[in-house]
Amino acid sequence: MDRMTLLQEQLPRLRRYAWVLTKDKDAADDLCQDALVRAIDNIDRWQEGTNMRAWLFTIMHRLFLNSTRRQRMVSVEDIAPSQAVQPVLSRQEDAVHLAEVEKAFRTLSHDHRQVLHLVAVERLRYEEAADVLGVAIGTIRSRLFRAREALEKALQSSNAVGLAQDRGLIPKHTDQGGKTQQRVYRA
Repeated sequence: MDRMTLLQEQLPRLRRYAWVLTKDKDAADDLCQDALVRAIDNIDRWQEGTNMRAWLFTIMHRLFLNSTRRQRMVSVEDIAPSQAVQPVLSRQEDAVHLAEVEKAFRTLSHDHRQVLHLVAVERLRYEEAADVLGVAIGTIRSRLFRAREALEKALQSSNAVGLAQDRGLIPKHTDQGGKTQQRVYRA
């Protein structure tokens, strides 16, 4: 498969990540376009056999950081329900739980949303997420642990914990008998 075809296959993921970074449809479209222009201009720098998605996310992330520094603004990220990868929900209850998970996700810090999105939604390996964000792998592990812990705590009072566990956003906890347990957090 040629490089341009591989790049085209990543467009939906790029748009989704741009939305996570900007929380604005127009800004996300602009960021996605800028990243694509940069990627096409430098397509010869992408190495065959490496993860193109991680390479593209790195380009997009750096463009976003540069624009944020120029604007001296702090962005808040979110996954729009229309942009998120969502399986077909068979029950109304699942839709309600998914909305609760999205609401709890929005309460996470910028760094926690980013790492959780890259690892749990985009399924990047820790090493790839570290490259995208320009941080050490230990930082990724730490942020991911704290993000999952904060998300689980935010969902504790709802019935959406099981859905978040099923989607891989937070881990399932089991006792010695193999039964799934929820952690109890104290305020």
